[in-house]
Formats: sequence, C-alpha cells, structure tokens
Amino acid sequence: MSGDARLLEQTPEALFAGRYVLAGAVGQGAMGSVERAYDRVLRRNVAIKRLLPNMVSEARRARLLREARAVAALNHPSIIDVYDVGEAGGVDFIVMELVEGGTLEQRMTGPDRPTLELAVDWLIDVADALASAHRAGLVHRDIKPPNLLLTKEGRIKIADFGVVKEIDQSLLSMSGERPLTALGHIVGTPKYMAPEQLRAEAVDARTDEYAWGLVAYALLTGIHPYDAAPGEITMQYLADGRFVPPPFAGRLSGAVPEIEAVVRRTLAAE
Repeated sequence: MSGDARLLEQTPEALFAGRYVLAGAVGQGAMGSVERAYDRVLRRNVAIKRLLPNMVSEARRARLLREARAVAALNHPSIIDVYDVGEAGGVDFIVMELVEGGTLEQRMTGPDRPTLELAVDWLIDVADALASAHRAGLVHRDIKPPNLLLTKEGRIKIADFGVVKEIDQSLLSMSGERPLTALGHIVGTPKYMAPEQLRAEAVDARTDEYAWGLVAYALLTGIHPYDAAPGEITMQYLADGRFVPPPFAGRLSGAVPEIEAVVRRTLAAE
C-alpha cells in the first residue's frame, strides 16, 4: 500500500458512505462537487462526484443514475470508468476512476502544449471512444476540453456524462424510462454546441462529432474557430448553419491538409 493510501486510512473522520475516505476537492460545479478519495474496501484512490445537498431532487437523482448507468455500460480505454453509485446521508454520489493528469483545456492553454503527433493521437482516441458510445446508442452532448481528462501517463479520457442522451429510442421504450430532456430545452456548453443544439432540436451522433471538430480545431491551432472567424459570431449565426471555420493556414506549423480536411468536414453544418 502506498504512503498516500496509508495516510488516507488514518483519517476516519472523513469517511463517506462507510468506505470512502475523502481527501480534498478536485472540482466544483453548480450542482455538485468532485472529490478525491480512498476506497478502503478495494484499497485504491478514486474520485467521488456528489450532488450538493441543496441540489438534490428526483430529476437530478435520475440524471446522476442515468450518467452512472451510461458510463458503466461502456468499456473503452478512453472513457472514464464508473465503480459505484448510491446515496449516503441524503447525498447521491458516483464513484469513478481518479484521473490526475489535468484536463485538455489546461494543456491547450498552458506552456506544455502537445506536439502535433500527440494532439492527433488524442483526437483519434476521443473519436474512437465517441464512436463506441454512439454504437451503444448514447450521445454525450457536452464534449469540450474541460471534460477531456489526461492520465499521468498521457492518455486521454472522456468524462462527465451528466447530460448524456439515449439516441436509440428503442432503448427508452424497453427501459420504460422517459427522456430527462425534452425538445426545446438547450443542454450543453454554447461554445462547443452543434447548430441543432443551439436550436434546441433533436441530437444524434453528429452532435458529438461537431463538438469534436471544435475541440480539434482549438487544440491544433491554439484558437477556437469562433474566435478565429472575422467579425462578430453570434449564436443565431451559428444556429442558422452559416458558419464556416477559417482555414488552418498560418495557424499551425506542420499541419497536413488531410488533418484539416477531417476537422473541417465535421464542422460542415448541413
């Protein structure tokens, strides 16, 4: 057992759900927090996503359970693993794999920017993971750099399936569950939304592909395509499908035309 693990075991006052020793915040959102913890039963470090007490509701509890089930149904090296889900002391939680290499957003904006080769490898891994989710009838709906985590070994993993959507309607009818988000309600992060999301329309695999293209453009060029475009880019302009991202030329040393062609194809609104 590592020294870190032994230290965590010696702090029973931080015990959560009877087995997890809390060891500090990893992140905080509007509805919940993610904390580092040690699982005393399986003797490993984990991350615990907990709903804030004042944010607990049946709808949010259902969304948390939907997230856990969605990720648990997937088995891909570039999708974060889920270990447990439950409720303790009135608090709903998910126990997940702990990924400690930071986020893609941090690597994109910091001094340790990846090489072109590494960036392309990451993008291929994310695309393959999304394809796996799509084959399972799931669309992530919130692909963006903060939701792409990096391991200490340099692998990339998709996290935060909190707004995941089942795109195979037969899955909904078989499970007896109703969609948690109806048409007319926008879900996601505007800067990484596909046009159909901005119009609050139905989403499918192409929604994630568009977001992947936005992430790829920003990662490879160092600037978001909306920021790179001349003049003011408005959400309505994007929603109308009239946005054409500026070319890579002069923005990425060493980029090959084939890479740009793939990225631009994903951003071609139809």
